[in-house]
This record gives sequence, structure tokens and C-alpha cells, in this order.
Amino acid sequence: MLSASDLAGRLAQNAEAVCRHYLSAGRRAGNYWLVGDVDNNKGRSLYVHLVGPRAGRWTDAATGQFGDLLDLLRETCGLVDFRDVAEEARHFLSLPQPEPVSEVRGDVGDASPVERPATEQARRLFRMTQPLAGTLADIYLRERGILRASTHAALRFHPSCYYR
Repeated sequence: MLSASDLAGRLAQNAEAVCRHYLSAGRRAGNYWLVGDVDNNKGRSLYVHLVGPRAGRWTDAATGQFGDLLDLLRETCGLVDFRDVAEEARHFLSLPQPEPVSEVRGDVGDASPVERPATEQARRLFRMTQPLAGTLADIYLRERGILRASTHAALRFHPSCYYR
């Protein structure tokens, strides 16, 4: 079974093919794929790096969204669960689906999946955020009477995280 970073790496190796499939309204311009947004509308605000060390990284200049190609698959396909995103990526890459995990515990052959340490997950999430000042969260907190929240560097905003 491939990890999320392995799947993202394999998608990045085929970044142009991913873009042609999921962002078909766009076009190649030099080392980038340009399209309007993650909903595959025409335009030029979303760009995907196709080559180099940032291959597979994308940014939507209009909304501030960004991420890797797994994030792009999640957004374009409207998926919520990472399991569904990984399945879509495996399907696109023509990789075999993982074997179902056995419900019975204690089998000698069963190996528990290796997970990222919590500190690495936290650092990755922190890198995906932006300073609080001037964001929707800052406006919300100010309206609630919390005026100096943006002065605390530990408080950050992630535009893709939302409350249901």
C-alpha cells in the first residue's frame, strides 16, 4: 500500500496527464498548466507546476487555495474522505487497490499500517496555513470582540478548513 506522499509523488511525475484529465478546460503554458479554478472553468488564475522540484504543486491566485495533486483531486472530484481521494489516485495511476484490512487481531501476518508521527502532520498542516491578519477568521473574531487575535503568531488560518 502506498502512502499519501508516494501517491502524490507518482501523480507529480504525471502532472500534465493529471491536469489534462481533471482540468481539461485548461492549457499548458511553458512549465505550467493554467485553468480558471478547481471547478475546471476557463481562465488563468489556477496554475499547476508541471516540471521541476515543485511539479504537482498548484495555487489558485484568486482564492488563495493551494496544495499537491491529491488536494487537486479532492477539490475537482468533490471528495471528502481521504480514502476516496487515494482510491481515485490509484484508479488514475492504474495501481492495484489495497487489500482489505483483516478484522481479526493477533494474526502473525497482519502488520499495522505505519502512520506519520503527529508532529510531522502538525508541521505539514501549519505550513498550509497563513497568518490570521486580514482573513475571514480575523474578521469573525473581531466581530466577536476578540480584537488582538491577529497579533498572536500561533493563530493561523487555513482557507480550505471549514465548519459544517
